[in-house]
Amino acid sequence: PAIADPPIAGQIYPSWWTTFRGLFQSLAGTGGILGGAADDAYTALASRGGVTAELAAGAGGQAASDSAERAGLPVWAQNTAGLAGGLGAGLIPAAGRMSPTVFGITKATAAAKRALAPYTESGASEVARQRLQDLAGGPERARELASRVQGDEFGLTPAQQTRDPNMLAIEQGAAEVDPKLRERLNARLEESNRAATEAARLGGDPKGAQEFIVQRQEAAQVAIAKNVAAAMDRADVALAKAGPKRSEAENSVIVSDEIRRAEKSALEQEATLWGQVPVVAMVRTSSARAAAMDATASVSRAQAPDVPKVIKDLLIAEDGFADQETVKETYGLYSELRRVARSAMAGNDQNKNKARIANNVADAILEDLGAVDGSTDVGRKINQARAFSREMHEVFDRGVVGRLLKRTLDGDNQVDPQETLKRAIGPGGVTAKVGAEGIQQATIGNAADEPITDYIRRQFSDKVVDASGKDRTGAGQKFVRDNSDLIAKYPQLEVDLQAVLGAQGAVAARTGRADTLNRSIGSPSASAAGRFASGPPDKAIDAIFKADDPAAAARSIIATARKDQTGAALDGVKGALSARLIQQARKPNGETSITVGQAFTAALDDPRYVKALGEVYSKDELDRLRSIGAAFNKMDMARKDAPSIGSLSASSPNRVIEMVARIVAANHGAQMGNGGSSIQIAAMASNRMKALLGNLQNDKAAKMLMDAVEDPELFKALLTDTATVKLSPKMRSKIAPYFLGGVSTYDFSGAE
Repeated sequence: PAIADPPIAGQIYPSWWTTFRGLFQSLAGTGGILGGAADDAYTALASRGGVTAELAAGAGGQAASDSAERAGLPVWAQNTAGLAGGLGAGLIPAAGRMSPTVFGITKATAAAKRALAPYTESGASEVARQRLQDLAGGPERARELASRVQGDEFGLTPAQQTRDPNMLAIEQGAAEVDPKLRERLNARLEESNRAATEAARLGGDPKGAQEFIVQRQEAAQVAIAKNVAAAMDRADVALAKAGPKRSEAENSVIVSDEIRRAEKSALEQEATLWGQVPVVAMVRTSSARAAAMDATASVSRAQAPDVPKVIKDLLIAEDGFADQETVKETYGLYSELRRVARSAMAGNDQNKNKARIANNVADAILEDLGAVDGSTDVGRKINQARAFSREMHEVFDRGVVGRLLKRTLDGDNQVDPQETLKRAIGPGGVTAKVGAEGIQQATIGNAADEPITDYIRRQFSDKVVDASGKDRTGAGQKFVRDNSDLIAKYPQLEVDLQAVLGAQGAVAARTGRADTLNRSIGSPSASAAGRFASGPPDKAIDAIFKADDPAAAARSIIATARKDQTGAALDGVKGALSARLIQQARKPNGETSITVGQAFTAALDDPRYVKALGEVYSKDELDRLRSIGAAFNKMDMARKDAPSIGSLSASSPNRVIEMVARIVAANHGAQMGNGGSSIQIAAMASNRMKALLGNLQNDKAAKMLMDAVEDPELFKALLTDTATVKLSPKMRSKIAPYFLGGVSTYDFSGAE
């Protein structure tokens, strides 16, 4: 830029001003922040206030200039050496030893430029920037920390966002310097903790979930009761269908009557068949008499009574049967001998020998009748009648029917008709099956089937339902099992009884399940959902946290909550769980409480509850909670004492201005000293200027750092290496007010 007429300093020291102007013209030509800072520095130095307030001087400037003068260097070299002396003692000997041809104005300017550039680039901002970058661990690390400073939803400060101890040390150092800033930071941290705590409260009011679960439980109990009632109704229908129509006595009398009716019919048919036999026809008796003689001869005298008297009277005695007799007489003797044989085997005093003799002679009579080989018409008719009689005898005189029809000596029934079925099939098992078959064989058609099955239904009903009307499925199953052979004879009966057992089994199963469910619903300790719904809202989540298997408990509760179409129940469970996580992480902090990040993240990572959390929260929700936990951890770091980093800015004044100001102050002090005291006065003026400007410069850097503590854009700008990173207009606008000179006249809108 164009340089105006020399200011006061330039008028006093024209050679110095010529060199100074050349240096800043060269720097201004670099553009960007460096050029803007050079122009800004020149403007400040060219003003009267700049000389008295903002110029900084270097104590080595005059000594360097004097050294150059003694070396015989020209004026421009002497002034350049004075400038360089304020920038570093290392340049003085080099400047003093070099000849004009070697040193040259170009190299001197370049050396000064290299020393000037870092400090004229941004003045106080450079001090602050360098301070932050040094604490960050260098420019690269500083840029990485700057990338962490983003828009934070919880209002964390830039230093808190970086999670870097040294950045937090800057923040704490700033708070120590400015009590009002400390107050604001504490309030901001408290508000951040409150905001993050509220953000961690995922879900809704646990009471909503509890109310829904209670409603579900009540509805479930009603449904359970209806389910059991429906099963009972079906069992009643099945039992009614399988139930009896008559009493045991009524069925027994019906069967007894059917047996006697069948017996009567058989006797009539037998009589008819025997009536067809020609009873007056003559048949021989030789076989019968021969058998009688053999029987008499074969027995001892002691056994002589074993020969039936009728044999002796009719077949051995002279006045007995002739060689031929009528069929009537012959068959009459046959029938009597069979009766005698049966009688001999009946009772407790059986006479097998007598029965054997009677049967042998009866068989011989059949030969005489021609019934053995059916060789005669008489024999064939007799055989037909005999066969029927034999079959009838087997049916009505033997087995269960024979016992039922047996009469006493007085002619009364030995078995009362009302006990017919009890005697025949009452014992159950195979005996019942045989008894039923005997009755079926004796009765006409299927006349006895219906009363028999009705009797079985009665017995079954008495087994499966007790006196109070309660089902006894086990007893019914045992009855069917014990009488399986009998029941299998009647297919429809079997179907009906199995239907009853199935229906009653369903009732038993549903009743048992209902009892279990009702106990679970009615007892908070029996189910996770019950425990969740029964306690106070703030204790509801204990159903998960105190469960033996937290994940299983969470699954049970969530399964119930998801049935709420409104989503309020699920939100309530999430709300209860997040409230517990926060509760576990809340710790006293003076008169208030805060959510501690370490405790919060520890609860999220607790091995006992990790799976349970996964059952309640979605992956996105868990990620959200972990993100909030990370924010809590940053707040934890902010509350801890950061490492000591010394003073806030920890920097010397801007050495460019320090050097110039001290040259001016020393020369001015020497003029005021008048001779011998001029050196002492010059030194005093120079040191005083250095201290004054040092305070000014450090105060500006500290002020920038203190402002950056609350300003993310400024904080990021100071962390950013301005030589290599393009600054946004917003970041440049943050730095501009702090440039050396106090009031910048440079337009930074196009600065790099």
